[in-house]
Amino acid sequence: MFYGPDLKDRAAKMVGANLLAFDQVEFGGGAMASLGNTGYIYVPGACADGSIACALHVNFHGCNQGAYKLGQTYVQHSGLNRWAETNNIIVVYPQAASALLKENPNGCFDWWGYNDAKYATQDGTQMKVMKKIIDRVSGANSFGASFV
Repeated sequence: MFYGPDLKDRAAKMVGANLLAFDQVEFGGGAMASLGNTGYIYVPGACADGSIACALHVNFHGCNQGAYKLGQTYVQHSGLNRWAETNNIIVVYPQAASALLKENPNGCFDWWGYNDAKYATQDGTQMKVMKKIIDRVSGANSFGASFV
């Protein structure tokens, strides 16, 4: 993580109640975008009420590491949540999904153009979804029931 020399040591364990599921379809996710219906967000306790400014980290899992294959194993055990808790970093875990008809059987994010030719730009299908998620998280600055 590139958060400078002031990064505090990670917490002994993540706070399970701070890991929330959210509906990716609301942002344009789902099968047509080769994204799962559900994404995850870790909101440290100090960030939950919006009273302090928190950093944002978006973590794209690797191929075959999404919830469609591993459940919540990756989002619970990647280690990022422990760093996030002590450093007031909100972590968003968008979820790609396996899509045989889109030549994406391993549930990878689109890094080679299987969704569209604009995959590596802000106009790419998945990037548009990510932008909407980021806008919601950074704009609302409240992560209770209004986000989820």
